[in-house]
Amino acid sequence: MPGEVISLFCYGTGSGSADNSGNIIDILSQMCIGNKLVLEGPGSAHFHRITGVERQQLPDDIKKDIDIWNKKYPRMRKIMLLDGSITGHGMGSNTGKAYLYLKNLKDGGVDIDTVNLIGWSRGGITCFRIAHYIDKYFRPKPKVNIFAIDPVEGENLKAVLGWRKADRRNIPSIVKNLIVTLALDEKRDNFVPSDHQRLNIPAGVNYCFLPFPGRHMTQCYRWLYDYEKKLINEKYEGVGPGTNEDVLLGVSKIVWQLAYKFLLKQGTKFELTRPNSYKYKAHNTMVRDSVQDLFSLKNDNDKWRLNCYNNIHNNMDFFEHILRTKYKNTGRFGHTRTLKFHRRKIKKGRLWEIVKYPNLFANDHHMHVYKEYTHSADSNLEPSRRINMKDNKSFGKSTGTIYHIRQGKYNDAHGINWGKLY
Repeated sequence: MPGEVISLFCYGTGSGSADNSGNIIDILSQMCIGNKLVLEGPGSAHFHRITGVERQQLPDDIKKDIDIWNKKYPRMRKIMLLDGSITGHGMGSNTGKAYLYLKNLKDGGVDIDTVNLIGWSRGGITCFRIAHYIDKYFRPKPKVNIFAIDPVEGENLKAVLGWRKADRRNIPSIVKNLIVTLALDEKRDNFVPSDHQRLNIPAGVNYCFLPFPGRHMTQCYRWLYDYEKKLINEKYEGVGPGTNEDVLLGVSKIVWQLAYKFLLKQGTKFELTRPNSYKYKAHNTMVRDSVQDLFSLKNDNDKWRLNCYNNIHNNMDFFEHILRTKYKNTGRFGHTRTLKFHRRKIKKGRLWEIVKYPNLFANDHHMHVYKEYTHSADSNLEPSRRINMKDNKSFGKSTGTIYHIRQGKYNDAHGINWGKLY
């Protein structure tokens, strides 16, 4: 008899269930049924640290991480939460909560067969850390699957948790399937992603890195900010179906649908059949509309995915325009100032290391969808419009854009088994 599937949902820094913001962790966690644990993001309103009896039940190495923070802020909750938002303090407590939750289930006679984790931002890093301690302390070892959305450590952790690097960057062998999505256009200096250059992934793990255009939050929300709508109206022809609103939201549609399919494939169960009566209470029209739209993704097909990807890949300049405007603001004396930013290394010509043909496809999943659709019965692509990737001689030639400059070598030695991912 198969064991239980446990699902863990990890919010990012400063984000939590109290926000009702309608991000991907918000929606999927509340639609999930069965054994699950929701971990509030460090610095969020509902976050609480581990103390007292709970702390005594933890292994010494998890205690050490928690004690650093508890001794620093014994009573000052507001300052504690601010520090959590800045430095990421609190990931240790979330790791401890996950450990205790799984330990209590196991001690109660639950046969844990699979643990599925999904996290955004520092929530993605929390997923890696939880997997590390599952591998270290649980016997027999359950299977672990991780969907990490633009995971970032936060550079402030270098000084604070430099000794804790192993549990943040070394993926254990119990992880069977891993998807890491990356935001190409995030430019804040301390938002360095945990990409293929930072993570150490052992042989045998079925994994892929999927870069998407947009900023750190683009993948997590299914609605637009007012400033984004304003920019679309200024530079493009309005907002509505079939316009650049679809381009900007196309990224989140793909990521949400892929995350849902990934968790579903690994055994997590969702209740998506009653959109008018499920538990999530949307606080505004934008969130409610994005939630309603989520239900249509259950009946998607490769043609829908391919259209989303093509719109995304053909409009890279649109995301650049949004980001250039986002990171400029007005100083005290009316002058324009720009926050400290840098171009992520993955966008400095290193796409070739994780995307086989970046001048044709947004990522390897885009290429996989293209292949699946062109070989399907409902494909209406004429042979002349199909891409002969083996004979294409333009790969690797510089055409003046970063997407065509080849640096590094594509790593296809591990292969990707898409059938196990979604």
